[in-house]
Amino acid sequence: MDKAQMQATDFLRIIGTVDAVLAEAGNSGLPESLTYNSHIHLPPNFSAFETVEQAVEIAAGEGVQVLGCGNYYDYSVYQGFAETARDQGVFPLFGTEIIALETDLQEQGIRVNDPGNPGKYYICGKGISRFEELSPRADQLLSGIRTNDTLRMREMTEKMAGVFSDHGIDTGLDDKAVIQRVVTRHGCSADMVTLQERHLAQAFQEVFFERVPVDQRTKKLADLFGDSPQSTSSDAVGIQNEIRSHLMKAGKVCFVPETFVNLAQAKELIVELGGIPCYPVL
Repeated sequence: MDKAQMQATDFLRIIGTVDAVLAEAGNSGLPESLTYNSHIHLPPNFSAFETVEQAVEIAAGEGVQVLGCGNYYDYSVYQGFAETARDQGVFPLFGTEIIALETDLQEQGIRVNDPGNPGKYYICGKGISRFEELSPRADQLLSGIRTNDTLRMREMTEKMAGVFSDHGIDTGLDDKAVIQRVVTRHGCSADMVTLQERHLAQAFQEVFFERVPVDQRTKKLADLFGDSPQSTSSDAVGIQNEIRSHLMKAGKVCFVPETFVNLAQAKELIVELGGIPCYPVL
């Protein structure tokens, strides 16, 4: 070993042997790791919870000490999340989740961490801290994402309404009406809502149930889908999933292509928000 190599490894001798380091760590009196869940989605954007308060209260009731949220593209709900967490004695973490696309991987059919869509990435930003006052670059990136999403959901809603109308069901739905349903459900303001496919599927399922009697639903769904539904006529969530798979996915009649940022832009946005880019395994 030459002199340079010896100097480069001298610090290892100072640290000590593995056994010595482990013994010292065991006597350090460090606290045990806190109980945590670092990734939940908050309403009004699609979530397992009806309200922010419910999400935090359930976590506190289950002994979670650190709770992290990861919304898509809107962070105005984080103030209420932080206040509720503080009241419940839970430490809040803030995050984001961004969908990105690498077209070269898509063209080669290479899947990354979306099992069904080649080239598509889900990337998370943990510990974001600069979301109340956005930097000019973060604002530019977020505005582009939101605009593309808004236009896509508007066009998809129009297509969905047309298909339902062609089969004798006047839903009266457009993107604003779908947003209003989300507002009513969660008691939030309209500007907090970022529409997703799941919101559309839920709105059309709800109107379908309102307009079509139970004993006629299976036949009407078969007409809409061009195939027999797998869900029972009263299974709301199952029918929402089938609406998405039969009408909204790639190759289906209401599909509208998504416009994505690339991976470099997604990582740039996370860093601009003060966060740490993280790679979720789905």
